[in-house]
Amino acid sequence: MSGWIGFLAVAAATLALAVLHAADIGFPIPAILADPVEVLSRTILAEGNVQLLAATLASLVVAMIGSTLALALWIVLRADGEERRFGERIALGGLAAVAVTIASAHLLGSPVFAAAGSLSSLLVTLGLSALAVLFDRLIELDEDEADDEGFRAALSLIGQEMARDAAQRAPRDPNR
Repeated sequence: MSGWIGFLAVAAATLALAVLHAADIGFPIPAILADPVEVLSRTILAEGNVQLLAATLASLVVAMIGSTLALALWIVLRADGEERRFGERIALGGLAAVAVTIASAHLLGSPVFAAAGSLSSLLVTLGLSALAVLFDRLIELDEDEADDEGFRAALSLIGQEMARDAAQRAPRDPNR
């Protein structure tokens, strides 16, 4: 999820900067994003005001999806039990929203995610991310007080056996 949060943050920032650049607001563009911002801004300008509005909305949607995934990650990392399951459901919903957004951008011919690779590679990565969340859910163990007591009892027995074994193997003093 962290990787997708970063990816979406960069995509939202790039879109927002392209909108600002196309609107000729004079906002400074970081050098690392200059090339994609230029390409997107030219595309936005070629399509006119409708594309400017669409790109603005797209940057907001992408930022909201990234924020949703960040919230899901925060819940999953801090919670347990039912809250954790809720966070995992939010994460799966966020990943589904990413899939819809990427597929929509591809179908509409938007160059927004073009630098990230082909549509199939993005969707495979999304699928693997969803499987990772589901796998995490499957391997989660519910902690039980009886399990903890049994574990402590087993450790105590092992410790007693090790002490007995060490006492039996200790060299005997012949003068005793």
